[in-house]
Amino acid sequence: MKANLVLPNGTKVEIDGSLSEVRRLLDNFSGPSPGAPQAPSKSRGKPTAKSRDNDEEEGSGAVGELAIVNRIKEDESLQWLHAIVDSRDMTRRILAPLYVAAEIDSRADGLTSGLISRIYTELGVRIDTANVSRELSGKAKKYVLADKVRRKGAPVHYKISRAGRAFLRQDRDG
Repeated sequence: MKANLVLPNGTKVEIDGSLSEVRRLLDNFSGPSPGAPQAPSKSRGKPTAKSRDNDEEEGSGAVGELAIVNRIKEDESLQWLHAIVDSRDMTRRILAPLYVAAEIDSRADGLTSGLISRIYTELGVRIDTANVSRELSGKAKKYVLADKVRRKGAPVHYKISRAGRAFLRQDRDG
């Protein structure tokens, strides 16, 4: 039996094998088929750190980390951000990914401090998540909007405010 699949990213996959082999492969990589019985969930109690990270990334309307990185690297109209990324001014550094996320989709969920840290890792600049969080609750507080009050262990999604956009446009215009 042959099975031809097209993945969401456009990759075409051809699987050649018996029906049980194809079904087992599909179950391993995409979850059980709609008609197959589902195994009971093994996780109970508090979510682990790994599951919280996955929930954080899968938020509806979230702007992807790679979309922001690619936009900063490749978009000609955002070349002025390269000086900010390389600068030592943490407030401007923290606001840059928020600005790009708002440019991509202004209605999307905001970015968390962990996501901002990962964006800078992809850009080749190391900023610890704790430093991003400290900056967002300190000097950059007047330039961002949070979706909820900060609590330990709970991700807060930040968006750039109008004041933050004006603050960054000073670098672009002058």
